[in-house]
Amino acid sequence: MEKQIMATIRSLRSTLPEIATRTGASFLPLSEMSAPFTLDGVHFSAKGYRAWEQEVMEGVAAACG
Repeated sequence: MEKQIMATIRSLRSTLPEIATRTGASFLPLSEMSAPFTLDGVHFSAKGYRAWEQEVMEGVAAACG
């Protein structure tokens, strides 16, 4: 079941750039997180949240100039 869930998540992620373009939003591509950044492949660990926050803040800073 985990393989099916991860395939669904990857499929949904692949649609995000097109949706952003279609709606005029900025798209911030984030790295795919795996161990040790997730507890189960989906939910972040504490280390994952720190890495995600840093990546989001850097992306926002770049997008906003």
